[in-house]
Amino acid sequence: DGDVFVETNFEPAFLIIKNTSASFDWVIFDNKRDTSNLRDSKLSPNTSSAEYSAANIGVDFTSDGFVVRGTDDAINHASSTFIYLAIAADPDTTTPTVENSFDVVTYTGTGSTQSIDTDFKPDLVWIKNRDNTFNHNLYFDVNGTINRLRSNTTGQADTTGNLSSFDSNGFTLTGSNSNTNNSGDDFVAWCWKAGDHDDNLPQINT
Repeated sequence: DGDVFVETNFEPAFLIIKNTSASFDWVIFDNKRDTSNLRDSKLSPNTSSAEYSAANIGVDFTSDGFVVRGTDDAINHASSTFIYLAIAADPDTTTPTVENSFDVVTYTGTGSTQSIDTDFKPDLVWIKNRDNTFNHNLYFDVNGTINRLRSNTTGQADTTGNLSSFDSNGFTLTGSNSNTNNSGDDFVAWCWKAGDHDDNLPQINT
């Protein structure tokens, strides 16, 4: 119930926490929606809820891990066990120690075709409307076909949606979609690369 430091040996850019002892929401934090501590903008991948901020569900990102500051049972309860997934921010060095394969971007929907820039060609893009109660949309490329899943439903993968292409430095959205490109709404996209498309980036084992 008090502050808890978790050492990861790197500064996180993306963090998911889940209470594995009880039925509480999953919680996502990142370094783009909250650019400084306390990071308390909550999104939950198991619900379609809009983003909201609450001090009792906040964390601090540090150079070597994170500190759970909140007292909400979803992230901090004395008798519960928790599991987390933390993904590192770009290291603050001239020679990277890991391949550049994760990026967080925020953007505003236009309701028409727009390209979203990332640092690489993504293979998985997870998008959430921050302002409204719409689905989490996860787009991934399988054999040249863009498929979609929604983490807050039990539905099967389909090819519906308006992410039309994975590009060399991002992705393109075509037309209006409440989940991904509603005009005037704020969105977050978490992006992963599965392989080295350019074959010129440092590999993770160097």
